Amino acid sequence: MKQKTLILIIIAVFCGCLAGCTVEPVKLEATPVSFVEVIAHPERHSGESIAVKGVLRKEAGGYCLYYSRLSAKYSNPLDGIWLGDLSDIATPEELEAWDTWYVEVIGIADHQEQGPDGVYSSGIRVNKVDKLEQINKVNYENPLGEDIVFE
Repeated sequence: MKQKTLILIIIAVFCGCLAGCTVEPVKLEATPVSFVEVIAHPERHSGESIAVKGVLRKEAGGYCLYYSRLSAKYSNPLDGIWLGDLSDIATPEELEAWDTWYVEVIGIADHQEQGPDGVYSSGIRVNKVDKLEQINKVNYENPLGEDIVFE
C-alpha cells in the first residue's frame, strides 16, 4: 500500500511538472539600424541583434543585402552586407520570390564576416527574413525599381 501511494505521488509530481512546462516562441529583440549605418560603421553594432532593410540579392555562395534595386543590379560588394546561406531561414520558393525584393533582415551584426572572398563591407548572421510590402501609394512610376531588369 505504501509503495502504491509513493508511485501515485511521484506520478502526480511528474504530471504537475509537465503541466507547468510550455514552449514559448522565440522573441527576436533587434535594434533597428539603417543600412547606411551598417555599411559606414560596421564595427559599431558588431555582436548586436539588429534589424536592417534592403534589397535581397542572390550571389555566388549565398545572399547579400543592398540599399536599392539599382545597387543590387550592379552588385558592388562594398555596397552590400553579406548574409550567407539562407536555406535554413526560408524555403527555396520564398528565397526565389524575394530575390531582388525589399526585405527586413534580423540577425547578429558581424563586421568580420565579409563573404566568401572577404570583399563585402560587413555581414549579418541571419535569424529571420521578411519580405516587405509597399504600404503607401507614391506619386511616380516604378517606386520600387520594378523596371530594373536583372539579367
